[in-house]
Amino acid sequence: MFLHLGSDVMVPVKDILAIYDHKTMELAANKKMLEMMMSEKEVVEISKEAKSYIFTDDKIYLSVISSLTLKKRAQSVKAMMAEK
Repeated sequence: MFLHLGSDVMVPVKDILAIYDHKTMELAANKKMLEMMMSEKEVVEISKEAKSYIFTDDKIYLSVISSLTLKKRAQSVKAMMAEK
């Protein structure tokens, strides 16, 4: 199953490592980590005004959708998968 990240971008739920809020990633310690990871991985800017950062093995997605909304979507996808 896939998680919709906005603007017709979807990622397999099983590939998502972490979802972080924009404010969390703006902290000084996290900013350094983010800069390092962005130099190593492909960055997909779904929106210029990112509210959340979605990390996969090979990409970092910047989404306008809040991390809380993405978490709820991921939980509903996982619940649907469990019902099968």
